[in-house]
Amino acid sequence: MSALQVPLSAVSGGALPIDLETAGQSLQPEGVSGLPIGPVRIRGTLTGDGVQFVFTGHVAGSFTGTCARCLGPAEMPFDVEAIWVFSQGPLPHPLEDWEEEEVEDEEADSGVTRIPLDGNFIDLALAAWEEIALAMPLKFLCKETCAGLCPECGANLNDTRCGCAAGTNETTFANKGLKALGDLFPDLKPDRSED
Repeated sequence: MSALQVPLSAVSGGALPIDLETAGQSLQPEGVSGLPIGPVRIRGTLTGDGVQFVFTGHVAGSFTGTCARCLGPAEMPFDVEAIWVFSQGPLPHPLEDWEEEEVEDEEADSGVTRIPLDGNFIDLALAAWEEIALAMPLKFLCKETCAGLCPECGANLNDTRCGCAAGTNETTFANKGLKALGDLFPDLKPDRSED
């Protein structure tokens, strides 16, 4: 049994503090492609009454990838607040009895994740993996103010100033890319004289 599997007997009768650090790959479920993450820290408190167990805390670490602007290495930290409810037996279907009873689901709005328990231990790995997957950024940036690459010579503008970046204008870009497509449809060219 790994450190991410907590026996139910350790939780009953009070609050159990959790503070674990593990490799990101150890959280990865079987058959799921990996995520570009380093070590992950799970810290918080696990409480329970024998039927329902609640973890409140944080999942923290960092994603590593390639910057979308300058193609350099990028590291993006994350620290996600987590509330996980582990329940004995199967969870009720979310649409069950929805016509008979209109009850506001406050847990759905508050970010609570409900997980069925199977066996005599609580597995924190799957819940942590879900939080990490949801926190993954759409694109990586080495820093918010990354200047990127020069469109003319390809120089990394974070490290150097090239002579062509200052002289870049609309005419320079008009000679590239889809300019030939514009020549095929001369009637669609914008009338610049009205500007």
